[in-house]
Amino acid sequence: MKEKNTIIYIGGFELPDKNAAAHRVVNNAKILKELGYNVVFFGVDKSLINNEFHKEKNNEFISIASKYPTSIKELIASQFSFKRTKGMIESFENVVAVIAYNMHARPLKCLIKYCKKNNIKVVSDLTEWYQNDFSFHPIRFAKFVDTFKSMRMFQKKVDGQIVISSYLERYYSKKVSNITRIPPLIDINDPIWHQNRDSLSKCVTFVYAGTIGDRDQKDQLKLVIDCFSKISKNNEFRLFIIGVDKEGFLKKYSFELNDERIIFLGRLNHGLCVSYLLNCDYSIFFRPNSRKNNAGFPTKYVESITTGTPVITNNISDIKDYSPPTGSVILDNYSEENIYNTILDKICLGKINKQEINPIFDYHNYVSKLKAFLDKLFNNWF
Repeated sequence: MKEKNTIIYIGGFELPDKNAAAHRVVNNAKILKELGYNVVFFGVDKSLINNEFHKEKNNEFISIASKYPTSIKELIASQFSFKRTKGMIESFENVVAVIAYNMHARPLKCLIKYCKKNNIKVVSDLTEWYQNDFSFHPIRFAKFVDTFKSMRMFQKKVDGQIVISSYLERYYSKKVSNITRIPPLIDINDPIWHQNRDSLSKCVTFVYAGTIGDRDQKDQLKLVIDCFSKISKNNEFRLFIIGVDKEGFLKKYSFELNDERIIFLGRLNHGLCVSYLLNCDYSIFFRPNSRKNNAGFPTKYVESITTGTPVITNNISDIKDYSPPTGSVILDNYSEENIYNTILDKICLGKINKQEINPIFDYHNYVSKLKAFLDKLFNNWF
């Protein structure tokens, strides 16, 4: 293989680490770099105020970002226009593949057509499958059509797929001949995983990290808080909630909460989020058993496992395929009673001896797997 063949990674990620998508594509790209490829990112940046491309170096990769769509016009353009993507691809020489991260239907259709004409391989990096059920409401109908065409039509026409879950692998393996399953990865050498450990409290501590903004309520935060708030005042614990401010939570749920043991921290940078995971006794989250959640894979589970922090969660996606640290609980039935009893058991158990850093999701473990995928993709093409 020639060195420095260029692979362009396109999607709604915001580098260097502003969303889960960014963490995934950067660690995948580190594998590509080790295999001799030159990776160029084409993502988004919420800080940009005009439509000019912004180019910089991120994690030793070239990163080009466009303005995050905020107006109706920009949202429509992001879902239907291919012009800017085409121009960006053509600005680089020796492009051998484009990896499309969760691309909308029409841009994906145009990308497949363009790349076929120009002898470029198209790979889909697929990490989600939203519900977007049928509706006569114009916006919801447009989302339904976009999801249907992307997932059931054009995703089946790519040259290869990198999927995040066995759910997606089972579905597309019938139509896509070259497919590999890779969960969210981390770089075990990143200093973020080697911060100082210092217990946050003498009592048992829990951490929740997420949002409440999802239209389909991806995480069941209210259920978690209901259970913790019912724990007797005689039982000391601390629940740290990251990504949600107290005012926003109470406003959304018209909820009364006067429990000093439950602490809202609001939005924190990624380093601080990992620090809380490193220093708490347990992480906790629950997600409905839906197509969206089974097609995806929870990044917070990956981060908890990596820090050696036991996880209290329910059985979704492929989390049972990866050995949890000692003390984790994966509930098949996450009823309020089961969650309450599990939390109470952990509080009564007291402080635990944390496990060391766990490298199971380290990207170095997946180099050979992605190499085999690429070898098949190019099939001595070079």
